[in-house]
Parts: sequence; structure tokens; C-alpha cells
Amino acid sequence: MKCPYCGMEIENGLEKCPECFRDLTEEAQKLSEEGGAAAENAPAENKKHGFTGPQKIVFAAVAAVVAIAVIFLFRGGNGENPDSKVATMGDYSLNNRDFNYYYWSDYYSFVNTYNTDGSVFSLSKPLAEQQYDDGTTWQDYFMTTAVNNWRDITVAAAQAQKEGFELPSEYASALNSLESDLNSAAETLKLSGAEEYLQYSYGEYADLESFSEFLKTNYLASSYCDQIYSQLLEQYGSQTVSVPTVNIRHILISFDEFENAEEKANEIYQMVLSDPGDEEFFGDLANEYSSDPGSNTNGGLYKNVYDGMMVESFNDWCMDPQRQYGDTGLVETDYGWHIMFFCGKGDDLEVNDTSEVDKQYNAWLDSLITSEVKTDFSKAELYK
Repeated sequence: MKCPYCGMEIENGLEKCPECFRDLTEEAQKLSEEGGAAAENAPAENKKHGFTGPQKIVFAAVAAVVAIAVIFLFRGGNGENPDSKVATMGDYSLNNRDFNYYYWSDYYSFVNTYNTDGSVFSLSKPLAEQQYDDGTTWQDYFMTTAVNNWRDITVAAAQAQKEGFELPSEYASALNSLESDLNSAAETLKLSGAEEYLQYSYGEYADLESFSEFLKTNYLASSYCDQIYSQLLEQYGSQTVSVPTVNIRHILISFDEFENAEEKANEIYQMVLSDPGDEEFFGDLANEYSSDPGSNTNGGLYKNVYDGMMVESFNDWCMDPQRQYGDTGLVETDYGWHIMFFCGKGDDLEVNDTSEVDKQYNAWLDSLITSEVKTDFSKAELYK
């Protein structure tokens, strides 16, 4: 079978993909499908923290490396300091070359998962010119995430080695076939081979030897942490809980498309108020005006929206316990103004509650971090 997330061939019956480490259980895939296609409506926790599932470590960042450059056609490199230290942690250090592996891997993973249509941030503008929040650009976000991922992966891999943990056969096999897989990917892009493909994806100082070490460390940490999590799951267990949902329609008036999005949103909102409570009319307006590619062909409809699924202000409006069918309103997010229409309750979702396991896991991972991480982003150079 193929993993529905990264497309890699895997064995039937696995609960996690050994390539991208995404949860393959029926419940997880159901939640993913219910979330809708638009990155604007990616789960808030994923959008805020940049990770999926309970694990703090972003192992999905190194998933399906052979598929990276097929999608993104703007890598290259002009850096001069591949060995400069961007971060240190006790006896460990992160140089520019490896920093770029972490940075761009996380970037690729995020875009493939939440931003394929460019609705979270533009794929054609520099990330340093796009705001993640009021005080942080998207470049700042990915730089910080890269260092945090390096920290967590480094301490987990070190602990695995200390305990004599052996890399499972499927990961060892992936490493053994890495050069061949990269050569195949290079051929698809009419590049000369694995080395040129890596430079195309991560900058001119990328090479097969250092990238193999990067991947080996990630695989070691991933498989070891997966074992720890499974042990904690056996110890603390999980229970099935019913999660209530709602159905909503919205019309997104994007900041990218309108110079004065608020004025345009108010103009369309007055149309909505001219025929209040008419869901069909609202849907027609959504199809005509909405900037959201995930819902502007189905009347702006999102079904089975659960608490925490949407970005904060959007979520708060939907989940207001006083909300009644036909309620409308205006909500501002980082992406624009949303004209809202509440359609009522959705179907309850049955999900596994692993909150205690997640708590114990994150506490265990935090306990491995015994040295302060010191960063010097003035030494960081992103190879483009």
C-alpha cells in the first residue's frame, strides 16, 4: 500500500508510516479528511507549533526526500559559511549546512501539508517579508523551528545510542537506498545525480555524506522515540472520546487579493444582511466572492469542525456555545476577513484521547535536554 500522506510504499497494517511517521489509524485519517483542503483551516496547534501528532519532534520534515524538488523549483545556493555555528548545546553544535537541512526540510513538510495552494503564505515572496504573527516573520518561524528540531532530535538520538538502540531494518534499508532514490529523483528533474539534487534542494553546500548523517540521526531519533511512545501508551493507555462538531459556511476576503479587505468584506456582509438566514443565498455569495480555494466551490461550507481545528478567532466564533442556526458575523484572521454563517451542529467524531500519554512523552523528551541552547542567527545563512 501507499502512505496517504507522503505516497511512499509501505507494508499493510502499520499504524505509522516509517517514512513520514504520520499516524495511519482510521481515526487520524478521518480527522485529516474532515479538516478540509485549505491551509487557512489547518489545525491551529499544527499551525502554531509546526508539528503533527503528540511528538514534539518534526520527523515528517525528512519524509519522502525524493519528492521534494518535484514540487519546489526555486532552490539553489550562494552561501559562503557552511561550517559556521548557528547554535550550540553543551558539546553539540549546529553548523550552517545542517541548519539548512533542518530549515528547508521543515519548510517543505509544512508546505506539503498545509500550504500547497499558497494560502498560508505566498510561495513566490521571501519569507522574511511575510508575517507569521505580529512580531515574527515566517522566516523567523522556520529558523526557530529548525533549531528546536535539531535540539530534540539530537538529544533523542544521543539517548538511543547510549542505550544501545539499533536502527530498525526498514530505516536501515531506506538509508541504504538513499543514493539510488536521490539519483532517480534527479533523473526526473534532468539533474546529473544525487549530489546535484541535494544542492538543488538544500543549497550548494549540501552533499550526500552530510545529508546521509542528517537522515540517519533523524531516523534513529524517530524510531527510538516511537518505541518510547508505544511503551507509554501501553502504560497509560487511551480512551475513546466523542468530540462535538459544528458546520459552518464562510466567505474569505483575502488581504492578498484586496487592498482594503475590511471594506470589501463589509460590502459583501451587507448583501448577506439583506436576506438574513438564507443559507443558499450565502452559499452563492461564497462561490462568487470567497478567496478560500478549499470552500469557494461548495458554498463556503466546512462540515464537522471541531474545537481547535481552525485558527483562534475563527475557532472562537464557531465554538461560541450561544451560537444559533443562521447567525452571521465578521471575523478577522491573519489571512483576511471572514464573513461567517453558522449552519448548526455536525456529527460527533470518535477519537482516541491520548492526552496523558502525550503529557508523559513530552515530559520525558524535555528531561533529555540538560544543556541550554544558544543561538547566533547572525551566523545563519539560508542557501537559496
